Amino acid sequence: MRGVLTAQNGPGDRVCSAISRPSRAAIKEGVSQERAAPSGGLYRRRVLLLALALLALPSAKDIAARYADAVVIVERALPAGNLQQSQGFFLTSSGVLCTVLPGANVGDAVSIDDDDGDDDRGVVTAIDDDGLALVEVDVVADVAALGVSGSGEPSTWMVGLTRERGAVQGAVGGLTEKSGDRWRLLLPLARGAPVLDDKNLVVAVAVRGRGGGQTDALPVARLKALVARLPKKS
Repeated sequence: MRGVLTAQNGPGDRVCSAISRPSRAAIKEGVSQERAAPSGGLYRRRVLLLALALLALPSAKDIAARYADAVVIVERALPAGNLQQSQGFFLTSSGVLCTVLPGANVGDAVSIDDDDGDDDRGVVTAIDDDGLALVEVDVVADVAALGVSGSGEPSTWMVGLTRERGAVQGAVGGLTEKSGDRWRLLLPLARGAPVLDDKNLVVAVAVRGRGGGQTDALPVARLKALVARLPKKS
């Protein structure tokens, strides 16, 4: 079955480009042909490996459902009654979350919307020049949190999570370019959205959408550096 150029590739899954996804029967036939002709060309083997990799694509819908409680919307009041809105995600069960808030300062108040009907309050505790920020949220109980990648290296396929219209949506994509400490991803994400690697750990944070399904992101090393700036709690 061929992938399509619309935003859907199976219920709830968003993909960033058309992909030919072979059937299992076609792959089984290809394996049989390869075994029958061990001297087959390198091209055919590469096609077979690609087909197997495509079948192993993660389900963005399943991943989004699994980690939905950790993804929120962060809002900051601006002058003249305007509102700055970004995605965010919890890093710790005690209420520390990561987001992107260009122009914010340490000490700024924010509200947290997770569609449960009750907006929590938080305060910006650290922020860098790109607006990557940490927020301490006043929570009354432990919250769901995302794990952070130890290696910080991108995987072949990554999943971005975005809360919109009352639900968390997932999109599958990959890295297209590295430039200094900034990544270009083929993923349609809003700023502050977490990007998970193939182990479902945060490997990057979206900072700016570029249109055409592309997003600039900061690797998790930048987030770790920001966390290191927080004062140690006794």
